[in-house]
Amino acid sequence: MIVSAESPKLDSAKFSGDFCNFVDKCLIKNADQRSNCVGLLEEKFITDYQDKSIDLDLLKQVIDEVKKDKIEA
Repeated sequence: MIVSAESPKLDSAKFSGDFCNFVDKCLIKNADQRSNCVGLLEEKFITDYQDKSIDLDLLKQVIDEVKKDKIEA
């Protein structure tokens, strides 16, 4: 069952350590142990990129490609 199973982990060979740590903190099942929104926004993965501009068109294109690949698989 999802509730009792260990939280999934990202492949650290594919993702940065900062991103893996951020996702790990988001997936902590016990709400008392999980960071709140403010705490998550202070994580290195977020603060390192808060002043960067985002190409939303490129992001949408990547998301659409991933969705397409999953449908075709």
